[in-house]
Amino acid sequence: MSKGRHRQVHHHHVLAAVAALVAVLLIVGWVQRGQESDSSTDGPETTSTEASANASASSSGSSRDDIRLTADRLTVTALEAVPLKGSAPEVEPGTALRVQLHYARRGWVSFPLPTVVNESGGFETFVELGRRGMNRLRAVDPSSGAKSNVVVVEVR
Repeated sequence: MSKGRHRQVHHHHVLAAVAALVAVLLIVGWVQRGQESDSSTDGPETTSTEASANASASSSGSSRDDIRLTADRLTVTALEAVPLKGSAPEVEPGTALRVQLHYARRGWVSFPLPTVVNESGGFETFVELGRRGMNRLRAVDPSSGAKSNVVVVEVR
């Protein structure tokens, strides 16, 4: 490879890395801005055992059985990745679902990136939570309005 071509390839790699870093910083800033503007908890704090029991409960009785959401861990540290899995057998494969976080003052707010239902009706994603306390999450199909159960994850 010529010296000029090598510099050009290296330049493209550097630009791609900078673009990825900017994207991550924008997402972290968006999440932190939302957490700073609404630092209150969503109600009385519960234990992980209670959170686990609440994971299958509906937030307002409006969740549907066609989307189910689970979290691998119900207690995490700030900004630790929280793997989420779910099933949506009644939802068309390829449909983009939005994971949402509940704020006491702003209601449900979608994370910026969607997760997509696969051919077998499942989906997987992860979120990073910075707001200490109990964080309520759900998955929503924006096209139909279907909502999953609420999963409560405690950030210590």
